[in-house]
Amino acid sequence: GYFSGGASAQEQQLSNNNADDTEVVHVFSVASGHLYERFLKIMMLSVVKSTKSRMKFWFIKNFLSPQFKEFVHKMADHYGYEVELVTYKWPKWLRRQTEK
Repeated sequence: GYFSGGASAQEQQLSNNNADDTEVVHVFSVASGHLYERFLKIMMLSVVKSTKSRMKFWFIKNFLSPQFKEFVHKMADHYGYEVELVTYKWPKWLRRQTEK
């Protein structure tokens, strides 16, 4: 497969404030660059504070800065959610994206 480091297929689940303790909300996100990493931090904190469900965030490790990779685990420990960093291998048959 093209993803490794976690379960084979992740889906984003919707939750509500009355969810029981066994429900886990999975959030998969891609961010490249410090600005988008900053947006991710804001989004993660907002989601964790606004739901009673357990949270698990999935990020593509290839595109994250070393600073964010280190910080996100400290933040997870502090706020009590899970983080999984997955790697992505670009398919050989698909032409790579280029900067314009």
